[in-house]
Amino acid sequence: MPPPKRIQVARTGEQEYELRLDETRVPLGRAQIKSLLLQLTEALLPGSGLSKKALEANLAWLRKLETVDDPGMQTLLAEVDPDDLLVVLKAAEDNEALHGKVFTNMPANKARMCREDLQFRMAEPPPEYLANLAIERVMLVARRLAQNERLRFGG
Repeated sequence: MPPPKRIQVARTGEQEYELRLDETRVPLGRAQIKSLLLQLTEALLPGSGLSKKALEANLAWLRKLETVDDPGMQTLLAEVDPDDLLVVLKAAEDNEALHGKVFTNMPANKARMCREDLQFRMAEPPPEYLANLAIERVMLVARRLAQNERLRFGG
């Protein structure tokens, strides 16, 4: 089979996408697109910047989140991708202060569901590259909120 001449991805709905390989159309959900992106990144750039050292630096940055004021943490939790939050919490599973900060700023039912997801969906630690990407996306949201004065560190 020859490789496709034209490859495209199009958004077709709120959480729906379509991968187009010439005339072939493959419907994909958000999770599938995310997984494809991560697999492509790992295949094209194995280990580039997504190393254990980068993960350690990102985990160190997460300690700053322990100091975020409660209203800012609630805003952050509302704006980050829930899957990214799960990966971050799993990557930082030894950081009880961060877990406490996150869970005390969630509604009780959402905190319970998040704990269950950590236990069952995230039973295995995420690959380093996935943890790094999730942490970096959370960091971007936190920085944007801090710039807009909707989140304060040291509170």
